[in-house]
Amino acid sequence: MSLLLLSCSLLQGQETASLRGRVIDSRTGEPLVGVNVMVQGTYHGSSTDLEGYYSISGLTPGDYDLQVSYIGYKLVQKNGITLAAGPALVEDFALEVTALSFGRDIIIIGKKPLFDVSVTASSTKISRADLEAMIVDDIVDILSNAGGVSTTDNEVHVRGGRLDETLFIIDGVSTKDPLTGYSANLYINADAIEEVEILPGGFNAEYGQAMSGVVNVKLKEGRNQLEGSFKYTTDEIGLVENYGTRRLEFNLGGPSLLEKGFESLGLNIPGRFFFFLNGYGKVSNTNLPPADRLYPHLNFRAPWGLVSQQSLQRLKTDRLDLVQLHSCGVDVLEKGDVIDALVRARDAGKTRFIGYSGDEDAAIWAVQCGVFDSLQTTYNIIDQHARTRRILERAEE
Repeated sequence: MSLLLLSCSLLQGQETASLRGRVIDSRTGEPLVGVNVMVQGTYHGSSTDLEGYYSISGLTPGDYDLQVSYIGYKLVQKNGITLAAGPALVEDFALEVTALSFGRDIIIIGKKPLFDVSVTASSTKISRADLEAMIVDDIVDILSNAGGVSTTDNEVHVRGGRLDETLFIIDGVSTKDPLTGYSANLYINADAIEEVEILPGGFNAEYGQAMSGVVNVKLKEGRNQLEGSFKYTTDEIGLVENYGTRRLEFNLGGPSLLEKGFESLGLNIPGRFFFFLNGYGKVSNTNLPPADRLYPHLNFRAPWGLVSQQSLQRLKTDRLDLVQLHSCGVDVLEKGDVIDALVRARDAGKTRFIGYSGDEDAAIWAVQCGVFDSLQTTYNIIDQHARTRRILERAEE
């Protein structure tokens, strides 16, 4: 009797579940060939045949998440599929065409999981629905409401990092300046944003040139119907004190006319074409008084008493130990205006010494002129110009 029960138990444990279905184009209804259908968290998967059919077998009964991907189409993930032993479960999919690169646009069917076990980085996502509930004008306003992000003078700092330690990616394109490392002057209208993802740390190796965090912005794209919006705001209302601020914003998107143009020429181009336009303009008098005269910085003449008595009083001292000129080019040094002001300040007892901080030709000129009391220049394992060009040797002489 015990042998019979054991045999039945073994047979029961060998039963598996299976899955099958068909994948088609949502617009044309045509079957899609070679679509990848993967069961998340396992090594099981399949590809569709010439008729768009797929079949996956050998699965242990339970709950699974199914991912369907195809180049040129939106990635679809269906969560919470319950598989039982017996007949195969049928799951059909209709994929939508996308203009984005592979894997960038995801459609999730079913309940969103509490957490994604495949993601190792801490991440905060702000969807279009969240943006509509927020009072924000641009990307800086959006980020200022996120945890771990601070904004100062229109600069974004993630987890206290410097400005050049944050990487901004707009629709997969990095906005970091290769020379300065900054993503400065970044302005994106809030109405043009579809989703914002903030990675404050632990991000994957795909994000290079980032130390503090990554800000990934996905812009809106056109839809099947033509739609748009127009917004004009101003603070010039009646006799109320204002700064003369006027701001104009507009959005326009929909199906592209190129598609009809191709059809009129008899060209059958696969996929669909959409467009999205966004515009922004702002004029403001600000709260600063207008200047009577402008002085270009290259023609600047330093006034007598560069180190003013008022500055010394604020520092609670009668004189400074060192006033140093930083990173002026040879052209500025040769004019002599700034150097004369420093010498007069030293002669007047406002500072004990005057110095120069710079590299290359400017440092050599500062040493040879014989005016400065000290020199600060770059010298490390990588940058050996101070030694090879004898800058340090000339300074010692």
